[in-house]
Amino acid sequence: MMRVLHVTNVFDGGISRAIAKIIELTPEVEHYLIKAGSECARSIDGLREARDLPSGHLRARAAVRDAILEIDPDHIHAHSSWAGVYTRTGLTGRGRQIIYQPHCFVLEDHDRPRYHRAVFSAVEHLLSTRRQTVVALTRHESTIAGGLLGARIGRVSVLRLPNAPSILPRCVRSREEDDHASLVVMVGRICSQKDPAFFGELAACAKRCNPELEFVWAGDGDVGLRRVLERHGVDVTGWLDSDALSDLLSKARLYVHSARYEGFPLSVLDAAAFRVPVIVRPIDCFAESGLPTADSPEAMSRRLTDLAVDGVERDNALRAGDRMLAQMNEGAQRNSLRELYSYADEMAAV
Repeated sequence: MMRVLHVTNVFDGGISRAIAKIIELTPEVEHYLIKAGSECARSIDGLREARDLPSGHLRARAAVRDAILEIDPDHIHAHSSWAGVYTRTGLTGRGRQIIYQPHCFVLEDHDRPRYHRAVFSAVEHLLSTRRQTVVALTRHESTIAGGLLGARIGRVSVLRLPNAPSILPRCVRSREEDDHASLVVMVGRICSQKDPAFFGELAACAKRCNPELEFVWAGDGDVGLRRVLERHGVDVTGWLDSDALSDLLSKARLYVHSARYEGFPLSVLDAAAFRVPVIVRPIDCFAESGLPTADSPEAMSRRLTDLAVDGVERDNALRAGDRMLAQMNEGAQRNSLRELYSYADEMAAV
C-alpha cells in the first residue's frame, strides 16, 4: 500500500478540512500526518498516525526529516508555504516524490511591502528547482506554478486538483426557512489575508440599512483583528467542528468571502453545498466561478440587499453556486487525487 506523509504548520480551518477530505477520498493510500495547529487530527477516519510539529523553523524542519526517516513514506505531501520550505530543504531520500500544495501563494499578497513579496517570490523560485509536483487549485494557480523557475527548467510538474465541499447538508432547506434567515457568514482564519477589516466595515454599512442582519465570523486567529470584528458588531465563534459549522450554514441567509487572495476556499464550496448564496471579492481564484462579486464594503452591502430582497438575483447566485459545484466535487477530486498519486509514483521511479 502506498504511504503518504502530509506535512502542515497550519492544521486548522480550510487546510485541516482539505487534508481530511484527501484522506477520506483515498482509502487505498496509507496516510500519515505531522502538523501544527489548533485542531485535533485523531477524529480523521483513515489516518494511520498523527504527530505534532514543534515550534521554531529549525526544529520543525528536523521533525519533518525524522518523520520521513521513521515512517518511510513513498511520497511527501506538503500543505502551505512553510511546510513546503521544511519539505523541500530537507533530505527526503531517493525514490520519493515531493508534492507541494501551497493552498495559495503568499507572493500574491499585494498589500505586503514590495520587498517582502520579492523575497517570497525568490524563495518560491529557488525551492522550485528541486524535482517536485505542484498542486494547483485553479487555472490561476496553475499559471503561477508554471512560471516558476523549476517549471521552466523541467523540475516542476503542475497538476490541477479541484477542491470539494468539506461538509454536506443532511437535508434540503425549505424556501420558508431561507426567507426568514438573517445571518451573514464568513468562515476562515482571522488574518490579514482574509481581510476581517473589510468584513467588519461591511457589517457596519449593511446594518445601517438593515439592522436585523446578523454577521458571524467562524474562525479564530489574530487577537487584534478579532477585536476589529467585534467592534463592528460581528459575532466571532472561534473554530467550529463539522457539526457546528453545518448548523451555522444551515441557518445562514448569505455567505460573504472577504479574502484579498486565495487558493480556492473550501468554505465557499461548503456554503454553496448548503444552498446559501455566495458573494466574493473579484480576486483571481474566482475568475471562473461566475459568483457575484463586489470590490468594496459599500458595494457588497448593496449586493447583500439585492440578494436579500430580489428573488431573481438570489436564484442567479444559487445557480452560479450549482455550476461551481458541478466542477468542484468529491468525484472530480477523487479522480484527480488518484491521478496525482499515480503520477508521483511514475516520477519517483525516474
